Amino acid sequence: ERRVFATTNVRIILKFSILDFPMGSEIKNCKGKIPIKISAASEVPITLVTLVKNGKDYKSIQPNKKVMKWEIEDEVISNTYYYVRVQRKDGEMGWSSPIWIE
Repeated sequence: ERRVFATTNVRIILKFSILDFPMGSEIKNCKGKIPIKISAASEVPITLVTLVKNGKDYKSIQPNKKVMKWEIEDEVISNTYYYVRVQRKDGEMGWSSPIWIE
């Protein structure tokens, strides 16, 4: 089901969903604004969270917290994919599986 995420061998918990479909999902027949939810936790503060859209950095925040939540909306277009990249204060990182929108 491709519901996985990767890290640079450190402890990071990462959750990512669009329209309540979890990372790794394929969403079909979707139009209009879509809610995007991201949450992450680590024992070292998270300094940067980036939402990547179609391979390019799209939006980012700098939470500087060990536990963070971010909810945003985006206007959907067909044949789009998103994933999330998280960076900690010590430079270690995590990435989510993509969510594809057809």
